[in-house]
Amino acid sequence: MLEVKNISKRFNDIKVLENISFTIKNGEIVGLIGPNGSGKSTLMKCILKLLKIDEGEITLNRESIEDYDEQYFSLISGLIETADLYENLNGRDHIDFIKNYNSGIVSIDDIEGFINFNDNILKKKVGKYSFGMRQKLYLAMCFIKFKEGLILDEPTNGIDQESIKKFNNILSLVKRNGGFALISSHNFEDIEGVCDRFIFLKEGRIVEVLSKQDVSNEKYLITTKFKDEIIEYLYKKEYVIKVEKIVDGVIISIYDNELMKLANDITSSKILIDGISQIKNNIKSNYSEIYKEELL
Repeated sequence: MLEVKNISKRFNDIKVLENISFTIKNGEIVGLIGPNGSGKSTLMKCILKLLKIDEGEITLNRESIEDYDEQYFSLISGLIETADLYENLNGRDHIDFIKNYNSGIVSIDDIEGFINFNDNILKKKVGKYSFGMRQKLYLAMCFIKFKEGLILDEPTNGIDQESIKKFNNILSLVKRNGGFALISSHNFEDIEGVCDRFIFLKEGRIVEVLSKQDVSNEKYLITTKFKDEIIEYLYKKEYVIKVEKIVDGVIISIYDNELMKLANDITSSKILIDGISQIKNNIKSNYSEIYKEELL
């Protein structure tokens, strides 16, 4: 279990992280979301002990990460920004070196299935690899090495859709085997299906935390002048997750495939409404709402 407790980080007089707190339990995959400059990479570097925090504490299994020696890097593995590899060694050299150093909670067969490199590719010097091949090789090394947690910054950059599916399968294995992961990505579709929670950062602060359910439930706008009456009538219904009042009416979140119950109940209530319309609900729509940015 990873705990981040009220951490702050400054570069000179600029505070880039402020009072950040969250917990990732074993068996949990968490997405880290935010625009450029929000502090995602800095936060991950702090967890990987690449940067010192100025305030607060980070613990792994209730022990400060500062109290761990090199053993920490057999428990936690990470990718920050770009894959740093030995240009004059080949792919097989990299994999064999990590295999000899450590063995993690994901099988070698599953990892080699993810990278899907034949012998000719593995015998090539890494300096001749494409960006996507380097990314996959480095991820494979992370998967081989760690025993508990993964900290991955933009891991799906440069890799093809089939490899992204295999990457998510690996994360499912990590979760099943009791590991955890913190993943940042601007390609929300790549990680939306595998994450249990999403932490949204803005200007170095956590501004929202949403569960997988929060970003996948059906949401509807009920346009009405009788907002309080609708809320009082609906909020105790078993299919209703959340009801909130806005200027034009009420936004209601319900479990999937329960629209017919909602419509029947509104009809039975005899409360006058002007209409019901569905609101798009996914990571992109929540991002746009939180940051007031429209994504392409």
